[in-house]
Amino acid sequence: MSAALDACKKGIALLTAQQKTNKALVDDYNTRLTAWEARRDAANTVRNANKTSRQNAQTDWDNRKQNHKNDALKERQNAGCGACGTNPGCPSGWEWAGRHGCGWGNMGCENECKRSDAEANAEANRRTGGSRPEVYDDPPFSEGKPTESAQNQTPINIACCENTLNVIGSEVTETNITQQNECKADLEKKASAPPTPPPTSAPTSAPPTFGTPPPPPATSSGTSAPATSSGTPQQKKIFVVIVLVIVSLILLSSCSGLLLMI
Repeated sequence: MSAALDACKKGIALLTAQQKTNKALVDDYNTRLTAWEARRDAANTVRNANKTSRQNAQTDWDNRKQNHKNDALKERQNAGCGACGTNPGCPSGWEWAGRHGCGWGNMGCENECKRSDAEANAEANRRTGGSRPEVYDDPPFSEGKPTESAQNQTPINIACCENTLNVIGSEVTETNITQQNECKADLEKKASAPPTPPPTSAPTSAPPTFGTPPPPPATSSGTSAPATSSGTPQQKKIFVVIVLVIVSLILLSSCSGLLLMI
């Protein structure tokens, strides 16, 4: 019993220490993982914000350019007033947009010119200024994710309860410890219980004896002590039986003598 109880106590101490070590390793990993995730999320936030800023800058530049292009397409240039049919054409980058009368009494003709799409686009670029902003991603977060700490993979065998506990060090649970504590409490209860007394057998009575009863014990003066009635009830019964047997023998002897005389 003492050896089993000692095994329980040592086993519980080992399991408790191992569970504490396991928890410390898990807590350390969780702390490092949380810090890493915070750095990753912060980097991604900045990365996304930078991309959004570039997208907004590009959109603003495109809008301003489009407005300048629209303005450029609305603008008109006259080719000069002259005789109809001889009026000079539109300059390079411009195209005919119609004609109208000019001169005295609108007797002449003047061609109206407008910018071509390519010329309007080039003019919009000149008016917007600078190059179109690019949209790109910053380099992604490159710090490696922390690895879990190596845990104890040694088997633990504890012979406390009727069934031996076999568990890997990294897999020790609170249930394992509770089970061993219950076994220890049961052993302690058994160890502190008083020993069970041996079973008692019923006293057997001595068989009756026939013959001359033993003489009464002698007193200090050498004379036999008178019989007393201080014996046990069983002894009294035996004494009565003996007396009756003796009386019966005497009567039988007397009857036998009478028969012989007759």
